Amino acid sequence: MSKRHPSRADRASEQAGQWTAAAEELRELDSEVEELGESKEEAKLEDILGRAQSIVSGLDTSELTALAEEMGSWRDNLQGTNLENTSKYSEVEETADTLESIDDSIPSIESVDDIEGAADDLESKAEELEGVSFPGMY
Repeated sequence: MSKRHPSRADRASEQAGQWTAAAEELRELDSEVEELGESKEEAKLEDILGRAQSIVSGLDTSELTALAEEMGSWRDNLQGTNLENTSKYSEVEETADTLESIDDSIPSIESVDDIEGAADDLESKAEELEGVSFPGMY
């Protein structure tokens, strides 16, 4: 028996789960920074910054990129046909546009002050990705 290919929604959910996990890791690092209090030891801050940058640089967006490309291709193939003015086209276009905007939004961390914002951004993007509605073929 052949293995079933995961649905687009399942693939998006897996990607969102990775981003949520990364956000949680960043929140833990942000807590470490807060625990340092006034001491703010340079060596510890550099270690925390390095770990945070590693988390963000290790994010795998290949599935999200593939989904954005699939939906963009579907949208492009509907343009110029008599389906361009249908609700199906609108659904496909909205999904493709949303995926393309999420794909370009990986946060960068230049200092420990950026960690909390990066975690917020990843959580927001994960929630947005979880909320994407993938249209059916028909």
